[in-house]
Amino acid sequence: KQAYTSQFILASSYRYTYNQQVLEKRRQQIFFQGQAEVSGNVANALSSIGAGKKTGDQYYSIAGQRFAQYAKFDLELREYYRISANPTSGNRIVGRLQIGVGLPYGNSGGGTLPYLRQYGIGGPNSVRAYAARQIGPGRYKPATTDIINNYYDQVGDLRLEGNLEYRQDLFPYVKGALFVDAGNVWLVNNDPQRPGGQFQASTFLNQLAVGAGAGLRIDVQFFVIRFDYAIPVRANYGTPDSGDKAGRLNLAIGYPF
Repeated sequence: KQAYTSQFILASSYRYTYNQQVLEKRRQQIFFQGQAEVSGNVANALSSIGAGKKTGDQYYSIAGQRFAQYAKFDLELREYYRISANPTSGNRIVGRLQIGVGLPYGNSGGGTLPYLRQYGIGGPNSVRAYAARQIGPGRYKPATTDIINNYYDQVGDLRLEGNLEYRQDLFPYVKGALFVDAGNVWLVNNDPQRPGGQFQASTFLNQLAVGAGAGLRIDVQFFVIRFDYAIPVRANYGTPDSGDKAGRLNLAIGYPF
């Protein structure tokens, strides 16, 4: 509930990017991006020394509006390895790892990140066997009769996602791909309405949703149309049930990463 309530986000962030993709003759290319974001620290410090007042639920507010306080860290690492020595070849093995950590504290203590800052998994650029933001958090799965939680996106404060893809030239301007995706999101704090959603170091690997599939890409250099078909291999709660076993066709513009 807290994630969806109105609140100020008074954030500042720093991003670092290292990209070797512009070095087209390199057989192995690395892309790395890291970002740190903090919110609410100055507002909380000023409020605590008397510039602000706590509301009835014991949170500081500005002009009657609560503000979020959190720290958020994101890492993304990609590796592109060209199998052929020919620099024009599109035959590559490509991998991506994404890690996201969001820690609500202080004025957001005991709660979650604001919805706009939470993580979601699934969709054409993520775990392609599942719809966007429909995995997790943790091993949680809304009951089919739970209309409210089935309606909302399933998001969390922590993210772990990995993708591995083999890309192959087929015909001029046409490329194929085989891929495996895995990932999930988790909550930092327990949510009684989403049991099993809190991160646990002893169980999180067993809660990774896994999908695999094949794709066809029409690549005319300046424009890419992508068709990826994926099937669930493992759901975040275990073996996919009958409702989650169906394959999913993703139509997208551009490569997933």
